Amino acid sequence: FTIAVQRKGLWGHFDGSSMRPSGDATAAGVVAWDKDEVNACFLLIQKLPDSILIKYMSYPTAAEM
Repeated sequence: FTIAVQRKGLWGHFDGSSMRPSGDATAAGVVAWDKDEVNACFLLIQKLPDSILIKYMSYPTAAEM
């Protein structure tokens, strides 16, 4: 799982080092980050059993899950 996430360039969404752009960030940068965050969450959701997933779905980012 870790290797797949790193290969897709999404590991920063899991360890919290990739933060959502703010302030003077371009709209395109924010959209790109949001897209990557959704992809990171998707990869994580595929690995979690439903019983655990229900508990963590309310968290806003993959890093917080």
